[in-house]
Amino acid sequence: MLNIGIFCSASGDLAPIYYEEARRLGKWIGEHHHLIYYGGTHQGLMETMAQSVQEYGGSAVGIMPQFMYDNGLASATADQIIVTHDMVERKNKMMELSDVFVALPGGFGTWDEIFHVIACGQVGYHDKKLILFNINNYYDHLVAQAEEAYNQRFTPNAYRCRFTPVNTMHDCIKQLELADISKNSVPLDDE
Repeated sequence: MLNIGIFCSASGDLAPIYYEEARRLGKWIGEHHHLIYYGGTHQGLMETMAQSVQEYGGSAVGIMPQFMYDNGLASATADQIIVTHDMVERKNKMMELSDVFVALPGGFGTWDEIFHVIACGQVGYHDKKLILFNINNYYDHLVAQAEEAYNQRFTPNAYRCRFTPVNTMHDCIKQLELADISKNSVPLDDE
């Protein structure tokens, strides 16, 4: 079983394609009995993903700061809500508990989570994969900006492994399957 950290929008006013793809990914995750850690709100792609994962046999654990919980934003769909002190603790808790991350389209909060995971991996805090699910070409400019950082030597090419952009559900699932194989591989004995 994979513990998949999901970063995505809480907006309920997006083009239908984003909800459709979130449902499709949630279905695959649920059918394979994986668990997601996500923002835990009852809105937008977060709620769509949690509902789909659970409908098809997976589990959904929300992680949210106390002030969001106190403001009634917690999803009733979640199997569990973990309440943190603040947003930084929320990101760190997701990093700690997840084996791999998938970033669906989102706004500033999602971008913050993406860059937090990439930067923490870059300095050696973890060695976990982040899959940037570029639904409807949403992340094209972000990927282009990363290329500019590599080309102008602001970021070493060695850090290309910190995230993997994918444009299709097939490629997203393929990356998750690779993460699952990697998590479950047994080191060979040297003897």
